[in-house]
Amino acid sequence: MTYQEVFEIWKEGYELKIESTTHDKMMGYFKNHILPVFAKTPVESITYLDCKQFVTKLTKKLISSRKIIFYFSRF
Repeated sequence: MTYQEVFEIWKEGYELKIESTTHDKMMGYFKNHILPVFAKTPVESITYLDCKQFVTKLTKKLISSRKIIFYFSRF
């Protein structure tokens, strides 16, 4: 399964637990930062190094990347 496919499954359950404003922010993080990098990648092929490089690049690019990294690590 790709990261996008797993994300869609996870999102269905997670959406039931959060407020709409949180949902909108979360979807923005995935749409703008996480999915462009990992959407088509098979989950089983994502390595620790891939994750580390993503976090490093994100931290250098954005002033506050903590929430994006939080959601990236949720599933």
